[in-house]
Amino acid sequence: MRLNTSLWLGAIAVTGYVAALVAIDGNRDIGARMGEIAGVLPVLLLTSLASFALRALRCYFLLGKLGHRLPIGPSFLAYVAGFAFTATPGKVGELLRIRYFARWGVGHEHVIAVFVFERMLDLLVLLLFALPIGYAGTRLGIAGAFVFSVIATIIVAARWRGLRFWLIKWFEHPVWQKPARLVHAVLRGLAQLVKLTKPADLATAAVLGLLAWGVQCCGFLLALRGLGIDIPVLQAFAVQPAAILLGAASMIPGGIGSTEAASAFLLHHFGVALPQAALAAIALRIGSLWFAIGVGACAAIYLEYPRPNPSTVISARTTEREAQRGRT
Repeated sequence: MRLNTSLWLGAIAVTGYVAALVAIDGNRDIGARMGEIAGVLPVLLLTSLASFALRALRCYFLLGKLGHRLPIGPSFLAYVAGFAFTATPGKVGELLRIRYFARWGVGHEHVIAVFVFERMLDLLVLLLFALPIGYAGTRLGIAGAFVFSVIATIIVAARWRGLRFWLIKWFEHPVWQKPARLVHAVLRGLAQLVKLTKPADLATAAVLGLLAWGVQCCGFLLALRGLGIDIPVLQAFAVQPAAILLGAASMIPGGIGSTEAASAFLLHHFGVALPQAALAAIALRIGSLWFAIGVGACAAIYLEYPRPNPSTVISARTTEREAQRGRT
């Protein structure tokens, strides 16, 4: 990973996002009201941090079921570092964690298995939380079809050994030489996925996922109230999950733009004025996606920063003391 390149790309993405906000603002005076977001950001950031911690705990639990015993603090940083590249198609940039979990002997196939397993659970949890939107009359057929098609594809690939063998043979062709290594790694990860489907493990991971997304949805609900938006609790609670699913179904990296549009549309559907709905959508994304990218980038930079080995430092100090004694 080249951090300089990554930071430049992040800066370009943020600049493009701000430019897009300015372009769509028009006469809605959203920019003049951005100060209102500052009042609700603390609750969004705190609930996002709680959600990150619960998701990291879920990852720690699942890797433990695959036979790995990891230090809690550093493994939390390794997990959060993946958020630096969460705004990628399918969030595959989060597999940056492979780089850091490898320090404790975790194979890439296990990190991939946990990543895919988490994505499956998250899609189901988000669809569950988004159901009140469907009851209110808004169709979520596209998002539902997207969720079930993704899950069905993963299950088939994980269970059908013959398909994985055929894909490996196919990518042995010289034309596919470059992506073959990546495909083999993903297929090995899918093969490990079956080990995480025991009922007790599945239930524990599902509960942690429900708590993680539930906390974040509560934060958005409180933010809506802070912005003076008063819609039924169930619908307000469901806006964020439904918007995330619609953004994912758009296939735009990170759902950037599409998730904001979906959030504003859903709020407007419940009678919120469009400028106020757009303001709430922007607050949601700043307190979730962009905050996650910022926290992830800080964690990645910290993990990349070279630190001396404690045993090396102790050895150097011992050598220095012996040298001083010799001079004396």
